[in-house]
Amino acid sequence: MHPLSLLSYVTILGSVVAAPAGGIDIDTTSLVKRAESIHIVWCTPLPGEGSNSIPPFSAAVYCPNDSACQLPTSNNVCKIDPSQLGVGGPFSCKFPSGVTFTWNLSYEAGTAPKYSQVGGGTNGFKKFTGYKDDGHSFCSIGSYSCVTNYYFL
Repeated sequence: MHPLSLLSYVTILGSVVAAPAGGIDIDTTSLVKRAESIHIVWCTPLPGEGSNSIPPFSAAVYCPNDSACQLPTSNNVCKIDPSQLGVGGPFSCKFPSGVTFTWNLSYEAGTAPKYSQVGGGTNGFKKFTGYKDDGHSFCSIGSYSCVTNYYFL
């Protein structure tokens, strides 16, 4: 190869690699989460015969991979005692696996903007930062459909 051609090639390649992407607008609320997480969810019975007599409940749902957590296993669901709902804390919930998740929520958590930091928690192995979620449909637990109120990453 001619030396001038190689030099030209390297110069062109260098300018392409060094050029800024420019104009990329990333919406951080729509990024796919791939980390382990815990969601605080509100679950209501699916419509059907007798669903009016079945009480709703709240639960903590552990997700080893947050982007694939629509059908959590029973070991990854901890029903929350109604006294453990609200703001402040600390609150806790023991999963069937024996792991206890303890969390707190700021007193502004209920009125905080979506996706804002509102608290923190720990499962004894890792510390999590808590955020207010948008109330979207999150998972099914048995004959219940659950929406997410808060998530901890």
